[in-house]
Amino acid sequence: MAAALAGPGRRGRAVGTLGLGLTLGSTVSRTVSGAVADAGGTWRTAYLVAAVATAALLLLLPRALPERAGTAGHRLPYPKLLASLPRLLVDHHEVRVSAAIGAAVFAAYSVFWATLAFHLATLGFGPGMAGLFGLLSAPGALLSAYAGRLTDRFGASAVNVWSLLCLTASPAVIGLGARSPLALVIGANLLVLGTSGSQVANQARIFGLGPSVAARVNTVFMLSSFGGGALGSLTSVWLYGAYGWTAAVLAAAGFTAVAALVVAAAARRRVPSCVPRDTREAGTHDPRTPQGETMQDLAGLADEHLAKAHADAHGRSAHLVVHDGVLRQSVIALVSGTTLDEHNAPPAASLQVLRGRVRLTAADRSEDLSVGELRMLPKERHGLTALEDAVVLLTAVND
Repeated sequence: MAAALAGPGRRGRAVGTLGLGLTLGSTVSRTVSGAVADAGGTWRTAYLVAAVATAALLLLLPRALPERAGTAGHRLPYPKLLASLPRLLVDHHEVRVSAAIGAAVFAAYSVFWATLAFHLATLGFGPGMAGLFGLLSAPGALLSAYAGRLTDRFGASAVNVWSLLCLTASPAVIGLGARSPLALVIGANLLVLGTSGSQVANQARIFGLGPSVAARVNTVFMLSSFGGGALGSLTSVWLYGAYGWTAAVLAAAGFTAVAALVVAAAARRRVPSCVPRDTREAGTHDPRTPQGETMQDLAGLADEHLAKAHADAHGRSAHLVVHDGVLRQSVIALVSGTTLDEHNAPPAASLQVLRGRVRLTAADRSEDLSVGELRMLPKERHGLTALEDAVVLLTAVND
């Protein structure tokens, strides 16, 4: 919801701010739960307090949140929404990458926190000290607030790499300083910083698919992340019981290595152009439209694909009109409110509006374009939002 309200140019910053709140709540709650468990004499007390606090949100959230932040006119029955989730993984490379990275990173994160209390007990500390680690790792959570701005500026993949460096350093520090509370605190901060930064980057990547699917792709991402977290907790507790702290730390390093492999594999994939994948795969004239042959009727194509966009769950439809060597011309139809954003720019490209109005965004600037206007696309990551039902002609030169 926040990503949809913020818009393409500030999406990473909005997700970063929310991620900061999520991470601070997650870390500080460990301190609160440790103190409550010590004061109440049982771990059940912390769950009772959590239940009351969660119930209080029933009174607060309906008054604070807008009723709807997505686009109108694309409302599906709830069972169909749930049934569409697996298809999102098939259709969108961004969702697959973010879900895999999120699962592996949260598994590494959970390994540490699931076994920290056991390890601290061998050093003579109780639940209160284990909870205090949440407060001591708050600096890492605060630093992660910059992940959103970095994502807006450099892209999600760059922030994923930066986060993985933190996550790689964390088990090294924790493993080498296993008996040192200071080393454990440093490692915890690196872990929190890397995990939160990675989550912000992953969510910014999938929210770039547009508001019509934002809630659903986030559902897939969070399901994958928490599934990975559950796997990490299960694995770490078993390894700790069987082989001790070192084995648990190695498990965290192993999950981090899996995340690194996903990032590396995604980086080897050909850098996408501003032509959506469904555009590149549909209506190709191969190898080219011969010289002198009558071109297709753009007005007819605009009508046809605008109708298809209204019938499409994502609110868009596209057709590759010309494919001649490195030159591509595509007609792209977007229903009002549909967004194409967070994609890389080809070496050279222009955009002409055939119908409606669109907003071209890049970094922290934007420009509204109307029928007949022609613009060169910026040579940086940029996005396009339909302010009303719109059709554009995209001309691009790709490597």
